[in-house]
Order: sequence, then C-alpha cells, then structure tokens
Amino acid sequence: LEEMVNKLVITSQDISPIVILQLSPSVIHPTSPNSKSSSTTTTTKPHKLSREEQITLLDTISNTCLDKGIALVSTGKSTNAMNKDWETSTHFVTPPPSLKLTVSAVHTK
Repeated sequence: LEEMVNKLVITSQDISPIVILQLSPSVIHPTSPNSKSSSTTTTTKPHKLSREEQITLLDTISNTCLDKGIALVSTGKSTNAMNKDWETSTHFVTPPPSLKLTVSAVHTK
C-alpha cells in the first residue's frame, strides 16, 4: 500500500472537505532511467499511461485500500461515461481520473 501512496498527489484545496488524489506526473509520464545500456540489452521506452491505464491503476489502489478498511472512490469510469454522453459539447472538459475521499473529525487514522 505504501508504494501505491507514493504514486499519488493531492490536487484538492486544503479547505475542501473532499480530498482528491491523482496520479503523480512521474507515473503518468515515466522517464527512462539514466543508466548506460549495452548494445546487447533491449530496453523498452516508457510510455505515457493512457486514460484507461490510469483508471485501472486507480481502481487497483481503491480496491487495495478497501480491503484494508479505507474507502476511496475511483472517479475515472464515471467521467468516461459522462464524456461519451457529452462528446458533441465543445465546452466540456473531462477531468483526469482520480480518487476521492472525505475526512472527518471522527476518523482516528
């Protein structure tokens, strides 16, 4: 779980009762490691994660958290559905996939 948390950044405002977590840019746009490779070694170039890959990763994080008793909502699939309904709209911008959670004073951890 700790390695998954390191892949997220908080993008909501401090004052907001809803915490919005998104994948960090280093996860979405990975870079090649700065290491010398021999000519015999085949390396694959990291690729930008597609929206579907981001949603799958966030769903995995959400399910892992739920197994540990922490409820998070993964919003990627719901915004994909909205986008399909509003494809003809020129004013609609699909928000990036994210996790949402609320925190209140009664939470102990």
